[in-house]
Amino acid sequence: MLATSLEEILKRKINFSELSEILPRGFEEEFEVRLVEGKLTEQEEKISKELLENKYSTYEWNYERKNNQLDSQKIKE
Repeated sequence: MLATSLEEILKRKINFSELSEILPRGFEEEFEVRLVEGKLTEQEEKISKELLENKYSTYEWNYERKNNQLDSQKIKE
């Protein structure tokens, strides 16, 4: 059976602070890039707000999508 969480993989709890330090380093190593902290452009802020309001905060996105994924998994099994 595949591990389903970082806690299962690491065999210990991991807090957000630790994750926020480790995750960028992992991306840098895996993709051989250097991440630079910056701010969103005005256009990116606008897109972000629209996605939050019209997609990510909707019932369909948060609940229906999960149910559809579970149904799809059952079909594959």
